[in-house]
Amino acid sequence: MDRALAALAVLGVVAFNALRRLDVKAQEALGGIAVQLTRRADLVPNLVNTVKGYAAHEKSVFEEVTGDQRRREGAGAGANFLQLHEQLADTENQPAFARQYYNDAAAGPNQRVVTILWMFFTGLAGVQKRPFDRAPEGQRAPPQVQF
Repeated sequence: MDRALAALAVLGVVAFNALRRLDVKAQEALGGIAVQLTRRADLVPNLVNTVKGYAAHEKSVFEEVTGDQRRREGAGAGANFLQLHEQLADTENQPAFARQYYNDAAAGPNQRVVTILWMFFTGLAGVQKRPFDRAPEGQRAPPQVQF
């Protein structure tokens, strides 16, 4: 009887700790979504303004330089717009990756809270089923970039 009680206590501690670890991982992943959305909100306007400023500088330099040689070489502003495009694409991918990471992390505790044996410890561990993340209405479309 003592061994059975000890085994049950060990099982309870193991289940409690496993559920808490999964829940903390899901909480951390949810925070990652907010970090990426904040990064996007901060980065996109700064990238656009940087490229706008550089494009204006390139235009004035181009207009000051005479001769066909400079026109053949090109102003170089196209490369900046290409880099901006790449940065914007990367910035847009990050929230999607963060959401996927959270949904993967939330799947762990979600599976445990509905399966026998684990479900008996979810209340004790304070772990509940987590909703999967879907992009809020205002965040589904990428930020608009205008020049």
